[in-house]
Amino acid sequence: MDRALVYLKEALKILEAIRKEELPKLVDVAREATERSKAGGKLVSHIIWGHMVVDETRADRPGQPGVLPQWGWDARDRYCELCEGDAVLTNEVHREVKEARERGAYVAGFSVPYLPNKFAPPGTLVAQEDPEILSIEEVSDVVLYCHVPYENGLVRFPEIPQVPVCPGSAVAQVSFYWMASAEVAYRLSDGELGRSPAEEYISVAMERVRRSEENLQTIREAASGMAERVIRGGRFWVYQKGRALVGEACGRASGLMAPKPLDRKAWKAGDVVVVGAELPDEPEDLDVMREARDLGAYSVAIGPEGETLSLADAALRDFGWEGVVEVPGHPRPVCPTSGLINAVLLWMLTAQFVEETIKRGEVPAVYMGVHLKGGREHNEKVKGLFERRGY
Repeated sequence: MDRALVYLKEALKILEAIRKEELPKLVDVAREATERSKAGGKLVSHIIWGHMVVDETRADRPGQPGVLPQWGWDARDRYCELCEGDAVLTNEVHREVKEARERGAYVAGFSVPYLPNKFAPPGTLVAQEDPEILSIEEVSDVVLYCHVPYENGLVRFPEIPQVPVCPGSAVAQVSFYWMASAEVAYRLSDGELGRSPAEEYISVAMERVRRSEENLQTIREAASGMAERVIRGGRFWVYQKGRALVGEACGRASGLMAPKPLDRKAWKAGDVVVVGAELPDEPEDLDVMREARDLGAYSVAIGPEGETLSLADAALRDFGWEGVVEVPGHPRPVCPTSGLINAVLLWMLTAQFVEETIKRGEVPAVYMGVHLKGGREHNEKVKGLFERRGY
């Protein structure tokens, strides 16, 4: 089986488990959070782990309903603001979260592979030995589990036995955030709840993830072209105006060491660039695509139909940039699936690229998550190989 399809299959398993096991809990969380918000309490999100999540859920993201404002990365000291009547949806497990809960704030915990939870085997996570870090169960009123392996990677290669490749964390956390946003937005609108907006979101998302297989032949061809160029010395660049896909691809657990944020002063003919488009034909995206063509770089575009994709050497379609849940009072549907689909397509492409590289007798360098025991040591060993070859 193509390694791209292995990733797709595993991503669908995560989403199906979330729909089956976590959706009912998420609806209850949204109900409690909305009631507190309507009564005047604060309602915030600190669902931040998974690399692309903060940029994907930013305030100006097209399709953002604005009902779950994100605190961002450096917000540990903000938990002191929460008290009785407030609600927070969070990945965090430090003592300040527990203290907020003890003051009467409602804490909905969303597990991540990086931090202690009941599914992480003892002795595997660095955080399990840190007395300042608790488990998600210890800090939360209710826990929603991500169903992502503690190692994070979803695709195994015999040639890379130390670490599975292509992470699944963003699949879960992006889905959780938009599902919760859809449910809360609808409840705050006082619309008639004849359905679950969260279920509507994940149903559309899963249907589009399944449709990602329609891109398989293009992924095969793109991965082959990328492998040939990178092995010959081409650099592997990633660009997105909103930066979510850049954060997802570069410098992360179970990801490749090769991808770097696009440096337009450094790229050259023979390089590879993956461009993620949030909207059709934004001027910045078109500028990058034309420059890649003129420069002689091999381009892969992921996004909605339009000129951006037509300019690419390989075009991967994400089946729609708009929000997918209609909410009374919002002029357009909210909660997009495109960020999720773009991440799935990125990792399908990456998995196939690794396969094509191995077919050519080379094994690309892969980051082991530093949340794992031995992760930093592994990365230091592999770093030298990456620096010598560039992949």
